[in-house]
Amino acid sequence: GERQRRRGGARLGVHGASLSSTMRPDAHAATSVRRRALCACLLAPYFLVLVASLHAPRVPLPLPAWGKKGSLPLGRELSPSLRTLSCHLWPHPIWAALVALLFACLPSLSAALLLAELAGVPHLRAEHRAYLDRLGELPEHGFVPPTFGIVHGWRTFLYSLYLEFVARPDVRDLSPLASGGACFLPATLPPRAGARPSVPAGLPQRQTSQLASASVQPWRALLEDADADLRLTGPSDCRTVACSFAGGAALVDVALSPNEGAGARGLLCRECRRPEVRALQREFAHEHAADGSWHAVLSTADARRVCELGWAERGPPVCCRSAFQPHFEVAPQGWVFLYAPRDSAECEALRAVLAASHAFALSEASEPQGQGAGGDK
Repeated sequence: GERQRRRGGARLGVHGASLSSTMRPDAHAATSVRRRALCACLLAPYFLVLVASLHAPRVPLPLPAWGKKGSLPLGRELSPSLRTLSCHLWPHPIWAALVALLFACLPSLSAALLLAELAGVPHLRAEHRAYLDRLGELPEHGFVPPTFGIVHGWRTFLYSLYLEFVARPDVRDLSPLASGGACFLPATLPPRAGARPSVPAGLPQRQTSQLASASVQPWRALLEDADADLRLTGPSDCRTVACSFAGGAALVDVALSPNEGAGARGLLCRECRRPEVRALQREFAHEHAADGSWHAVLSTADARRVCELGWAERGPPVCCRSAFQPHFEVAPQGWVFLYAPRDSAECEALRAVLAASHAFALSEASEPQGQGAGGDK
């Protein structure tokens, strides 16, 4: 019931506006892009600060108490360094002081810019609400903010615009992924039928077409006990279950994902050896209840192969390194976004990929995998 409610809310967020409009879908999409482009123009000063902070040296700086990570989900935390260390952190407040100094040196230009920014605040607020509506994460969708993991709010909204209009990551460019090295996928994994779904650039990474139907239940194919109770009451709640992986059942922990928001369930390796997975607090995969997709960590060779076969693309998009998005210290190179399974056969393919992800997490770190530019989801 919870899964159906969340999925229904996400669908309403994606398609509801066009249902209530007389515009053609392509005209509505073009209008939406223009609105977001206007927001990006208004955010140009913030984007300049963000680019500078992403390339700044890693110099530790003190933080005010309100900007430190507490027991609540990630949302308003500040980077503890001159460099912005993650897309889940705001730049350090010292950057605001530098901007204020620049404004003081150029008072006339600064006054005009400030007036333009103030005039654009209502537009930014409206687009922020539309962003949450597309995710199905508004109270009217029945959404309850999570108490653990990541909050999708202003921080992810602004970084999504930065990804769309500045960094422009290509999650389907596989050139950074090595084709050799350790492989755990079965040789019999078939290619995915049909075209890839639509996955807009931004955070969180979600598909907006080919959504899984309520009748598709990958957890029933994944677990040895199809009727296992996976209801989680809080961040400390953890269920040990047997997954039906290749070569027999494997014990894994199911808990609220530390790397995702909206109460997503994650799969945690009990005897994790790979440093890439340990950096994600032992989580090798997590599900997105809104659309049925998954994020999983694979070896770089497996990540390349599963993308070439059409089952996935690189993700989250902050893994893609560029001049506008340099290396973050979280997220392995082999992190992929797995499309939602559409039928029982695709659930079996998903199970094979998750088994390969679990095998990679258990493997010895004898072969370097390389680091991506990590961060979200």
